[in-house]
Amino acid sequence: MLSNYSILNGSWINLVVWAIIGLLIGLFIDDKIFIKWSGIFYGFFITLSFLISGFQGSSDKIIGFGILSIVLSFIGAFCGWCLVFIGNRIKRMF
Repeated sequence: MLSNYSILNGSWINLVVWAIIGLLIGLFIDDKIFIKWSGIFYGFFITLSFLISGFQGSSDKIIGFGILSIVLSFIGAFCGWCLVFIGNRIKRMF
C-alpha cells in the first residue's frame, strides 16, 4: 500500500525497498526449509498486491489484467526466492 500511495508512487525505488525487505526476511530465517517458501510467498504476494492495488482500468479489462498479474506474480515469486536466499546466504557467511 505504501508503494502506491506515498512518496514512492510510480518510482523505481519501490524495487529497491522490496529487495531490501526480501534480504531482511532472509536474514531472519534460521531453518533452510523455510527459505524457499518464504521467498516464493513474499515475491508472489508483494507483486500481486502491488498490481491489484494500482489497477485503474475499466471493468472489461479485469480478466486480461488478472491473467497478466498472475504471470508477473510468478516472476515476482522467483525474484523473492532469490532475494531471501541471498539474504540467508549473507547471514550464514557472517
